[in-house]
Amino acid sequence: MTEAPMGPQSKERKSNIIREGKRRLVALPDDFFLEGNEIIIRQEKDGIITIHPAEEAARKAMWSRFNPFADWSE
Repeated sequence: MTEAPMGPQSKERKSNIIREGKRRLVALPDDFFLEGNEIIIRQEKDGIITIHPAEEAARKAMWSRFNPFADWSE
């Protein structure tokens, strides 16, 4: 019997870049979740881009949602 993995799993999807003047917008697939109204975008020297919530409340909400130990009682 195979047990289901605990906690969130990494995922990868292709998406589109939408050009709007000098801006480029990225369409997030429906199965990706992001809390809050503002984000922080970081691009590494190797080109990898990461996105995470800018607001502390949004970061805490996402941590609660994805924390694999949240359901453990003390």
